[in-house]
Amino acid sequence: GKTVVMTSYLAEGKGNAAVIVCPGGSYLWHDMGGEGKDVGEWLQRNGISAFVLRYRTAGVGAFLTPYRYVFRGNRYPDALNDLLRAMQYVKAHSAELGVDASRVAAMGFSAGGHLVVSGGLFFAEHDRPAFIASLYPVVTMSAPCVHKRSRRALMGESRVRNHALRDALSLEKQVTSVCPPVFLANCIDDPIVDYRN
Repeated sequence: GKTVVMTSYLAEGKGNAAVIVCPGGSYLWHDMGGEGKDVGEWLQRNGISAFVLRYRTAGVGAFLTPYRYVFRGNRYPDALNDLLRAMQYVKAHSAELGVDASRVAAMGFSAGGHLVVSGGLFFAEHDRPAFIASLYPVVTMSAPCVHKRSRRALMGESRVRNHALRDALSLEKQVTSVCPPVFLANCIDDPIVDYRN
């Protein structure tokens, strides 16, 4: 989709921790139910303010046709820029949102898991998430266990053979000491993304 939307689930009280939630969907679409609304409501019930981010994706059209050979379409770094703006927005408006600006985290599922770890690795220090929850994430863009659909959607057809970009977006090759704390959960029986990610 083209429109970026952030839906807030504000917990009661002031000074709450906050989590920006990035649903999965192979960088093509979003699972706005089980990995969006349900997560936002669960965090809210548990005293954590949540912001479910509908970031830019390649869209279903890119799944069905390779039109992005001709048109740029949505691709890296669009989703990452959307997460950056979301982090900046929540921190800048923390007082009115009842959020502790030093405890704004990011949580993502599948491709969204790749997105939130990317933010932890690539953002400037003051924009980085305080901590990251990455659930059954897409991680690599270059190893044999790559999720090709996510890679094609993220990079765009015209760049999918760009090995320097593949390496740059293969997060296992980019981790340094600047990375915030990461909680990573995985499913060995994941039917979509090879758990070796």
